[in-house]
Amino acid sequence: MDSKKKKDSEELQRLRDEEVEKLKKERKALEQRQKNLQLVNTSNKKEREEIEYLKKELTRVNEESKAKDKKQKSTIERLKKQVEELSANNKELTDEL
Repeated sequence: MDSKKKKDSEELQRLRDEEVEKLKKERKALEQRQKNLQLVNTSNKKEREEIEYLKKELTRVNEESKAKDKKQKSTIERLKKQVEELSANNKELTDEL
């Protein structure tokens, strides 16, 4: 009877040890997964920040471009008027001669 109890006890101890080892491995795997997720989250955060910065920069550049286009159109219109006035003035002067 004692040997049976002893064998049962040893078997239980062996099973317990196996379960403890499995749990240790699972815990280690979970900790590694958690570290990996933290690295990914950090990378994602940096990428999101960079994307946000680039969006703002693109908006700024677009606004500058629109302002330059508006200024150039205004300059073109002014120069066209000036050419028309000078052409008219030239015509008047040639007609007088």
